Amino acid sequence: MDALEYIVCPSCLSELEIIDCRVEDNEILEGTFQCVNCKLSFNVKEGFLDLTFPPQLHKRDEEWRNFYDEHAVSYDEELIDAVVNFGKLFGVKDREEARSYIIQGRETLVESLNLEKGFYVLDVATGTGDFIPLIYKRIGEDGLIEGLDISMKMLQVARRKASDYRIKRVNLTIGNAAFLPYKSETFDAVLHMGGINTFGDIKRALKEMVRVAKVGSKIIICDEGLSPDLRETPTGKMLISLNRLFESTPPVEYLPSNVRDIKLYWIWSDLFYVIEFVKSS
Repeated sequence: MDALEYIVCPSCLSELEIIDCRVEDNEILEGTFQCVNCKLSFNVKEGFLDLTFPPQLHKRDEEWRNFYDEHAVSYDEELIDAVVNFGKLFGVKDREEARSYIIQGRETLVESLNLEKGFYVLDVATGTGDFIPLIYKRIGEDGLIEGLDISMKMLQVARRKASDYRIKRVNLTIGNAAFLPYKSETFDAVLHMGGINTFGDIKRALKEMVRVAKVGSKIIICDEGLSPDLRETPTGKMLISLNRLFESTPPVEYLPSNVRDIKLYWIWSDLFYVIEFVKSS
C-alpha cells in the first residue's frame, strides 16, 4: 500500500489530490495537495507532507511544537542527561546505563504490540524516530511504518535515522495527533510514547488513534506519570517538583467505548504509565 492510498484530509477524511509537485528519486520534495471535498490545501515542506490541522493549533500544541523544534537536534542527548539525573535514584549510574535503560523500556512497549511480519504500524508522535528500527525488526520489509509528529525538526532527525538503518518502507508525516490524516481502520498496531500529557485535546487524540486502527489491533499509550505508590513517597514528591509532567495520571477515562482488554501498568522504575488496549468492533 502506497502512503497516498491511506493518507486523507485531516479535516473531512476525504481523498487528497496532487496539485503540483517536484519529484526526485521517487520522492516528492515540494508540492501542494488539495482535498477533493473541502478544498483545503496542504504543502510538502522539505520532503514532508504537512497535514497539520487545524491551521490555528491549540495553544498547548503550538507551545510544545515550538519546544520540540528548538530541541530536536540535541533532544536525544538531553533525554540521556535527564535519565542520568533522575536515574541515579534508581541505580542508573552513567550515560551508557541510561541508554540501556531507555532501550529496555522501548523494547518492552514494542514487544507488547505483538507485531508480525507485514504489519502496518502507526507511531504517533514519533519524535526522533527511535522506535522505527525496533518496529522494523519485527515487521520486516513487507511491513510499513507511518511516523507522525507535529514537529518537522524532529522528523528530520527521524528521517536520518531511518536512512542510517536503510529502512525504506517508512513514511514520515507532519500532523496533529488529534486530527490524524489517515483512513479509518488502516493500521495493524498503533503506538504512542511521550507527548499525550501535553496534548491540547487528549480525548480526541485517543479517539483518533482508535479510529485509524483495524478491529482487533493492539494500541499502546505511554507517557510520564508516577505510579500511585511512588507519587506518595518523598522521592516521588521530589520528582514531581522537578518535572510537573510526572504528576500526570493515565487518561483511562478518555478512552472511547469501542476498546477492550484494557491493561494499565508502569515502566522505567514506575516513572511512566502504560495503557494497553485492543480495538473492538
